[in-house]
Amino acid sequence: MISQYGTLCAPWDAIPDTPWYAGSCNESAGKDYCTNADSWCDDSWCYVSEDCPTWTASSVFSDNGYDLGFSYQARGAKDCYTDADATGCPDDPHGYCGDPCACKYGAGGLPEAFWMGGDHENLSFISQHGAVRSAWDSLPGTPWHAGSCDTSAGKDYCTKSDSWCAAPW
Repeated sequence: MISQYGTLCAPWDAIPDTPWYAGSCNESAGKDYCTNADSWCDDSWCYVSEDCPTWTASSVFSDNGYDLGFSYQARGAKDCYTDADATGCPDDPHGYCGDPCACKYGAGGLPEAFWMGGDHENLSFISQHGAVRSAWDSLPGTPWHAGSCDTSAGKDYCTKSDSWCAAPW
């Protein structure tokens, strides 16, 4: 999963086994994404060019000599990581803070019983598939990516027939 980290705008830090999850964003360890201090954990971000005006330095791959930068604002999220007290923080882009229509499995992902032993159990993101609002079908390692939404196989999200692949749910 680390090879995909930050490649698409997604709530990376809310996904187990990613660099900031265990120490900073694990809801089962008492993190509350509906507070100013932790709301950044489920906000979508991606790595961006240094030319991006909202580029923020990342330390994740600096041990290997890479100085990458990320942005929440690249896809419309607020940057509550850099300034938790900024206007609009806590950010609730997924609408699940106190919302009965919220994504039900945002805290820790899907129960193993849902996917273990099933057709998709070996997919890298299956335990998180649909746990928070994101464009899941565009992510490698999810059920609909390989057969329906893989851009390297010719899918074009800008066409009417393939645009659903990039829609968050």
